[in-house]
Amino acid sequence: MINFFVANFSAHMDLAIFLIAMIPTLECRVAIPFGFALSDLAPFKIYLLSFLGSLVPCIPIIFVIKRIKKGLSNKKFYKDLQDKYKTKIEQLNSKSSLIKKLVYLSLFVAIPLPLTGVWSGSLIAGIVDLPLYYSFIAIAIGSMIATALMLLCSLLFGGSVIYLLIASLIIVFLVFVITLVKKIKRK
Repeated sequence: MINFFVANFSAHMDLAIFLIAMIPTLECRVAIPFGFALSDLAPFKIYLLSFLGSLVPCIPIIFVIKRIKKGLSNKKFYKDLQDKYKTKIEQLNSKSSLIKKLVYLSLFVAIPLPLTGVWSGSLIAGIVDLPLYYSFIAIAIGSMIATALMLLCSLLFGGSVIYLLIASLIIVFLVFVITLVKKIKRK
C-alpha cells in the first residue's frame, strides 16, 4: 500500500501523508514515519497533515453508527440484545459522568497502537451515544496527543519501526500501571 503512495504521489507527498492518515489502523502511526522517511517536509507540517487527515472520517463515522443503531432499534434481535445487557449498561452509565467518558475516549484515541485511533474512537462514540460535538473534541484531543507522540518517537528514533513499536508498548504499559494504581488507591 505504501508503494502505491510513493509511486502515485511522489510529487505531492503532503497529500500522501494526509491520505494515509485517513486510513483505518494506519492513521498517524504510519503517516508520520512515512512523512519522515520519504519527504523533506518540516516536522510541524507532517504533524499538521497527519492530524488533520486522521480527523476527516470522525464525524461521518459517528453519524453512520448512530444511523445504523437507529435502524436496528426496531429489529427483534437488537431489542433482545439490548434487554440482555440493559441493567449492565445502566449501571455503567450511572457510575460515570459525561466528562469521565470523554476523558476515557480521548485517552483511548491517544494511545498510538493499531485499533486505538480516530476510527475506533468514533465507533465507540457512536455506539455509546455520546454527544457529537463533545465526542469530536475528545477524539481531536486524543488524536493530537497520539500524533505528537508519533512525531516525538519519529524524531527520537529516526522512524525505525521496531523502536516505535517498543515506545508504543511502553506507553500502553504506563497507562495500565497508572490505571491499576488508581484502582488500588480507591480500595
